Amino acid sequence: MQLQPYTSNAKINTQPSSYGYGQKISSIDPLQYLPIDLTPDIRRESCNYLNQVLVNSTVLYDFYKSPPWLMCGNAFHPLHLLMARHAKEQLKLIDLLKGQIHFLGGEAIDNSYYLAENNQINYPINGVKINDIKDAPSLLSSLLEAHEIVITIIRQAITVTEANRDIETNDLLRSKILHTYELQAWFLEECWIDEPLVSFSL
Repeated sequence: MQLQPYTSNAKINTQPSSYGYGQKISSIDPLQYLPIDLTPDIRRESCNYLNQVLVNSTVLYDFYKSPPWLMCGNAFHPLHLLMARHAKEQLKLIDLLKGQIHFLGGEAIDNSYYLAENNQINYPINGVKINDIKDAPSLLSSLLEAHEIVITIIRQAITVTEANRDIETNDLLRSKILHTYELQAWFLEECWIDEPLVSFSL
């Protein structure tokens, strides 16, 4: 008996996918299927919290990079070094947050319009925008308030991810994100300057 060659009418999909389920759940929801034993609702909730922290960290990074250059005086150098160090740390957090969102099958917010519309700290604090502040006490006070806003979101996210058994996200928020924000807030408080720096307008 001669064996006949196998033939099939099925179309072969040459696009790579995760266990054959790389498609999006819907055209509106960017969440993708991942076999990690977490329901779509749980992963979506975790991604929402991570994106909240992400957009605020991105805004804080910009704040850390620009205001110190608008000041001068005796405390300019140490303050500039502190701002540069915190900006670098925020950049690392941004990478970690984006990575975890992608691991959950979500989509990280990386659009200037959404960053402007969805962050909680890009608004006048005590009637003054952070980018308009040109003296050290006001800058430090505004940054401390901004950190407290984000820390509140992080703590809420820790509570939710722990209840949802999203262990990986919970661990990232506890060990990396919250720790960095609390440490930065501590440094800002310790570097408090009672006398304002000499300021000037560009």
